[in-house]
Amino acid sequence: MTFQKLVPAFVLLTALSVEAFLPTFDMMSEDQMSSFLPSPHPELVAAYRDFESRTRYGKPRITQIVNVTTPVPPCCADTISSIACRRLYNHNPARFLQRCEFDPDFSLIQCCNTCGLESADQRYSKFFDKQQNSQHCYDRHSVDFCMRFLNKADVWGTSSWNCDGAFATLAFRICRRTCGFCKPDLYSTVGGKFQVTPCGRSPKLIASETIF
Repeated sequence: MTFQKLVPAFVLLTALSVEAFLPTFDMMSEDQMSSFLPSPHPELVAAYRDFESRTRYGKPRITQIVNVTTPVPPCCADTISSIACRRLYNHNPARFLQRCEFDPDFSLIQCCNTCGLESADQRYSKFFDKQQNSQHCYDRHSVDFCMRFLNKADVWGTSSWNCDGAFATLAFRICRRTCGFCKPDLYSTVGGKFQVTPCGRSPKLIASETIF
């Protein structure tokens, strides 16, 4: 396996590996929990011009600007496994439901299905009701890193990972602001509304005339 293919896999493992310690979350104080969360990222620059990436040897390499943010909401699944989510719920139901309501990573990615597949769109709108001013709207990595991810530059060029909602298991976790996930109306479109969709499936659009 080449270095270019290893890096995306490493980033994904880094983003998800801490979930192995989730059973202890109910024993941590709020201050302890917040110490693991990044502070909101500064405002992104209005435009990202003359973008060029560099190889590991520091040589410039021109990269085509793709700049495609997600057109659909994140898929909904229990990325730490349904068994783990159910065990967390059984261990401390009140704490579990609290995280479903106030922790977007937990509610929309890690235990989305167990928190409630049918209500994921409502939770999503609540988390990002203030759009980019929301306290939950931030990137976990630098502007440069997330722009490379957005534009599929460097190691991301040969990877299947991108900002699309179908890849939210990684995109939402590492670069949600850059990828365009901070929109409370992301489930809604001119023609209707996207149905909450499990990961691995294409989101289904429900036409406006069929919504009651």
